[in-house]
Amino acid sequence: MNREILPKGIAVHTRDIERGKDYGWHVRKGDLWLFKQIEDIYRIALRDTGGETRKSALLNAERRVGIMLCDMPSERIDHGNRIIYDTLYAEFEEISKADILEYASGLLV
Repeated sequence: MNREILPKGIAVHTRDIERGKDYGWHVRKGDLWLFKQIEDIYRIALRDTGGETRKSALLNAERRVGIMLCDMPSERIDHGNRIIYDTLYAEFEEISKADILEYASGLLV
């Protein structure tokens, strides 16, 4: 990567810490212009209640690029002794698509 790029905002979809609470977007930080769109895409097309299938999404709109990595197993275990799956969303200014895609590929490794 030619230069350091940092996301303008991030969000994490995970299970809440409190017992009995369900999955949701419990972490949202920064400037997320495309969040409503990506939230709808996740809810309608990408959410996997079993976590067996890994998915990703790329959203390019309004001079922003959003990258979502879905259903990644975490080290956390819920009260039923099941793995908690997390979804990461990062949003960038559209500076260099090549740099952003290289950043995303680094997250997948």
